[in-house]
Amino acid sequence: SAATFLQFEQTHSAWPFPFMRQAWMAILFWEQNSEQNAQQSTSNKCTSQKGSSQKELTTQQPDRQYVWFLKFPLDEQAKLNLAARDDFLRQLLAALQHYLNCGETDPIKKFQSLEADMKDNPYGFTPNQERMANFHARVHQYLKLPPSRFYRPAVEYLTGSNGFEQWSFVGYQGLADVAARLDEEADNMPAETISNESIVAQSIQELPDQPLTALLNCLENHTLSSLLTRKILQRVQEELKDEPRTATRNLNTKPALLASLIRASGQSTDKNTQYQLLQSIFQSDHCKNIEVIAAIAARCWLALKDPALLALFLEALAKNDHGQHAFNAIISDLLFIPGMREVILQQFRSTSRSSRLAQAIGAFFKQVAE
Repeated sequence: SAATFLQFEQTHSAWPFPFMRQAWMAILFWEQNSEQNAQQSTSNKCTSQKGSSQKELTTQQPDRQYVWFLKFPLDEQAKLNLAARDDFLRQLLAALQHYLNCGETDPIKKFQSLEADMKDNPYGFTPNQERMANFHARVHQYLKLPPSRFYRPAVEYLTGSNGFEQWSFVGYQGLADVAARLDEEADNMPAETISNESIVAQSIQELPDQPLTALLNCLENHTLSSLLTRKILQRVQEELKDEPRTATRNLNTKPALLASLIRASGQSTDKNTQYQLLQSIFQSDHCKNIEVIAAIAARCWLALKDPALLALFLEALAKNDHGQHAFNAIISDLLFIPGMREVILQQFRSTSRSSRLAQAIGAFFKQVAE
């Protein structure tokens, strides 16, 4: 919210979701064309920036939208580094002064001049293609703009009407659009009214690994209902069975799929089902896989505030297949998240911890002290 952001900007509160000890954000802004220009306009260009790099997102609205992707360093309390903020503002104010005094009348070229002035700032970044697709989908849904042309084919595919093996033609952008519009009706269904959420829920059990992973990567960006969380749990439990889903399946792909299933559940509103999901993982041999552990730490850390789950997580982390270095890195990241330090340190002092975990904790503190 604006209030939360203001509290952060004034260093009254920590950034709630730090990543790599930085606050990552997108600033979306737009200009309203005149009514005459709006009638003449046939497209809308949304430009993302890191320096002079651009990506354009086409819509059918007359407004031009722009987005800057920015990241700012945080201090040891996950609060905004004010020196970095002031440095960015100085660069921005100088660029805006040039922008306002620019004689260019074309708004796209005028904005490009602002981009050029900001090209050397160290605070911009360009998301990868998958994140751009999900950002595009979320912004269009938020601003009530139409989805991409890949949306309808994606919905049709997820119904399974043409078979779930026919996924090569499905665009990732379409899956991102579906994930951003779970509460909307699938208006291209001829027979009955059904929500996108219902279609996605029905498909989770049937989708092959590759399209399922792509769909899950999109779902992790959104709040999931109890229905979808239960379907994800069912798929996790099926994946944890001894026998693979198909005789030719490469078992080495299972940890990666489990990690995607875990990540998708990260924003679930059904905490009890998410708890069951994580317990199922911790009771399996896959809990020692670093990809699985990293997914839990990165997306389900709120669930780890539960002492019982945190104890299981720490025991699994102590036995991870990448050793002490991975233990140190993941613990360091978790300790930096606001509200996690106290619960982790309390668990470190537990008398019921294993000797393996005690050794890993000792090595961690030794590394910190050096």
